[in-house]
Amino acid sequence: MLQKVVISRSRWNTITTHKLLKDFTLIVPESEKQEYSDRIKNCEIKTIPDDIVGLGKIRNYCIDLYKGKDIMIFDDDIREFLNLTRERPLRISEPDTVQELIDNLYNMALDMDVKFFGFSQKADVRKYMANQPFSLTSTYIGCAVGIISNELRFTEQNKFKVDVDYTLQQLMHHRIILLDERFSVSQIRDTNRGGNSKYRTKESTILEMEYLEEKWGKYLKIGQTKNKEQTRVKVPRTQQLSI
Repeated sequence: MLQKVVISRSRWNTITTHKLLKDFTLIVPESEKQEYSDRIKNCEIKTIPDDIVGLGKIRNYCIDLYKGKDIMIFDDDIREFLNLTRERPLRISEPDTVQELIDNLYNMALDMDVKFFGFSQKADVRKYMANQPFSLTSTYIGCAVGIISNELRFTEQNKFKVDVDYTLQQLMHHRIILLDERFSVSQIRDTNRGGNSKYRTKESTILEMEYLEEKWGKYLKIGQTKNKEQTRVKVPRTQQLSI
């Protein structure tokens, strides 16, 4: 059975993921439990010590909390899921349908003996390729990360971009991940108040990206668009034909 966990790193009135899920646990800072309990009623609420800061430490706390269990950890700012297989994105926000998407992907990961799985983070149907509905190596999994019980830990060196490092760890140790390109998680990225946003600056982001580049070298490609950085995992798996 898959344990679903939402980690709240924002103020209670800005989180959205809890509206999409069924049968999940919300993890909130100890000092804010009462505030959340008074307002969010559709889930179990557990606490994390206030001094545990940074996404890597929080993800590891959840792994330890549910040690030996399979879990999927969701960021708190997911607005909807998107079906990218159509001419235009089809919005999915009904909890029963979202549950079906999660269950189907989890069962595929179990059948494939994959330890790390998730959904696309792209919202553009033009980037979806019908002949490649799943990715096994070519990008990182974030926002909604499925972990089938294993020994790997998230880096605590960084406060951000820890999912990039964890994806590469999975590829190094297990040689495969499972990313469902057909469906995307759409989130309010880096705009919510509280949580990691208090520590995110241009300088801190540059330092953390430099750390990842130094650690992973040619297997990680980091670029910059007009508005944000782009991160691409580059781990070859498919055999190349030589003629």
